[in-house]
Amino acid sequence: MKVKQIKQRGEQVWLVDGKINGKRKRMFFESEAKAKDTTCQQWWLDLNNDERVDMMNAFMRSRDEGFTLLSAVDHFAVSGRGRVFLQKMTLGKAIGSLGPSLKFKDQSKQPEPSGFLGAKVLAQMSKSSRYTLACTIANFRDYIGPERQCATITPEEVQQWVTVGGPKRKKWKSVTKQNYLMNLSNFFNWLIRKKVVAENPVLSLERIKVDHAEPEILSVDECKTVLSLARANHAEVLPLLVLNLFCGIRPSEVRGLGMANFDFDLNEVELKGGQTKTRRRRFVPMSDNCTAWLSLAKWRLPIADSVHKYKWEVFLRDAKVELGIEGRWPHD
Repeated sequence: MKVKQIKQRGEQVWLVDGKINGKRKRMFFESEAKAKDTTCQQWWLDLNNDERVDMMNAFMRSRDEGFTLLSAVDHFAVSGRGRVFLQKMTLGKAIGSLGPSLKFKDQSKQPEPSGFLGAKVLAQMSKSSRYTLACTIANFRDYIGPERQCATITPEEVQQWVTVGGPKRKKWKSVTKQNYLMNLSNFFNWLIRKKVVAENPVLSLERIKVDHAEPEILSVDECKTVLSLARANHAEVLPLLVLNLFCGIRPSEVRGLGMANFDFDLNEVELKGGQTKTRRRRFVPMSDNCTAWLSLAKWRLPIADSVHKYKWEVFLRDAKVELGIEGRWPHD
């Protein structure tokens, strides 16, 4: 809208010339004040609601700080060139998705990898690690709310989430709280790199002290008991147990082995980088007692359902009864 003084029918008047709703319109006023007032009203009406809210917030903030909006713009025009402002992003959008899940038959309706979780897929994080990470971050999302702006989340809210045990109010142990905060800190560090938040609220919290329990080691007699149990009632998991006990291969690693990993001429097991927890290739020798137990019956790897832990969990349930263990299987 332009305001200028013109002569109409021999009299000086003020003309407001511009477009309203896409159409040109000319209005005449007897004074400059009325012309400018109409121009300001029309400019305000042309703004959308978000723009109006931003203008009002900026105006009130400038009043509180003791300067005008125009002076702020003048200052930024000189000293703020090249500066990057934080992006607006909701918590749900920032977390994103791991991508299609195999538990759904119709894969066409599954979301593509996106956000923080999609970045972990692209970085080739192991499946077990990314699913654990997704579970933690989803718990935090459900507690805070998916529509919440990431930049507004405070350290106090993070502290409250881990203290009360998430939306289901579970009694998390200290080691669980520590692991959950590590995963959440990883998420906020990603948000910082994406220019969504300026600081990591997890770093403002006191570090949780954890007393790590000593690993429980099976005695020779207990080893005999579980080996005999596996041979008699769970022959399909016997090679898994033997490789755990005599080769020291982790349960999560041995479940991913196939017959191609074994060299029986050299009596060793080759674990490729993608099959190990540390992502490094290594060779593990098989001792004489290991090969002796493996020769008791015909076997092949991988074992059906072992990746999903079904048969392994059934064996552990019976083993706990035999050894008189209550609750969860001890950390071995």
